[in-house]
Amino acid sequence: MKTGPTVNFAAATADLINIKGITLTELGYDIRKFGPGTHSGPQGSHCGAGAPRFNVSTSIGFFFLGCSSPPPNMETLGDGWLRLRWNPPMGFGAACGPTFGPCPITGTVQRIQIVFDEGYLTPTTTFPLPFVNTGGGPDEFGAAILDNIDVNGTLVGRGPVSAN
Repeated sequence: MKTGPTVNFAAATADLINIKGITLTELGYDIRKFGPGTHSGPQGSHCGAGAPRFNVSTSIGFFFLGCSSPPPNMETLGDGWLRLRWNPPMGFGAACGPTFGPCPITGTVQRIQIVFDEGYLTPTTTFPLPFVNTGGGPDEFGAAILDNIDVNGTLVGRGPVSAN
């Protein structure tokens, strides 16, 4: 959740633990979305190109994978929830080359974060600023509710646990 405009330098983050050294085959989560529509529908949690997103650091470089960009390759409707999965995970980053298009997230994982940093303002142009509150869509209120975070088919909070 972000309680201010997008241009505020603030974010909600979550670090995933016990993932260092793995190779990614799948990333995903369930996002709270109401009514008909897809991940880009206006009801429920915000699901944009930049938030919520996975930030992934690997031995190759840094990648990010946003809720709607690139689009998930598995999308399953539930009772008020939408299950999104990227298998194999594709992301954006300098490691993708000069076109900055999506590419496979490769290398051994060093760190994975979930980041939410989009608030209630929407950019009216590309960078540089200005950003203006255009009212946005119904889902542009600065929050996303996630559950069942998936790394390589294992849901966070499930599987082997260490005391570390």
